[in-house]
Amino acid sequence: RVLAERDRVAAALSAPEFASAVRRVSPSDANFLLVRVANCRAVCDALAERHGVVVRYRGGMLHCDGCMRVTIGTEEENERMLAA
Repeated sequence: RVLAERDRVAAALSAPEFASAVRRVSPSDANFLLVRVANCRAVCDALAERHGVVVRYRGGMLHCDGCMRVTIGTEEENERMLAA
């Protein structure tokens, strides 16, 4: 179930409506996605402060400039993140 939800969220983030912000969704075999976005730090802060959605900023890690880690949760949790 987590795998199907991960694939659904990855496809949603790769859709045209996210193209202005999302630069890349890295392939994943885990329960999270590594997503490269424009203005990553600001996006992470806004998701948390305005929408209560916590993602992990990974921009300081090797080869992860502009990346955040999105943990795959329930369908409801993921929809809230996508709507934010």
